[in-house]
Amino acid sequence: MSTRFDGAFFNEELDRARLTTQIEKVRKALADGRWHTVAAIAELIDAPEPSVSAQIRNLRKQENGGYIIETRRDGDTGLFVYRLVRGERE
Repeated sequence: MSTRFDGAFFNEELDRARLTTQIEKVRKALADGRWHTVAAIAELIDAPEPSVSAQIRNLRKQENGGYIIETRRDGDTGLFVYRLVRGERE
């Protein structure tokens, strides 16, 4: 599977390698099945929080594997937490 990125400011030459590495790091962080905040993932992989959030959205896209990522609101903090429950959609 080849990861697809898009957007008005996406530059294939400048962005592909960095974003491909980043999306894979986010996928690996979520793959343990535990709940994670965007901030925790960002700290773990040393990436900006908006980038982590964008990569979670990208992982859900069919063209990027259609990963099943659950979302819930943490009752104590009010933050949203995420976990990968299944790999690529069948």
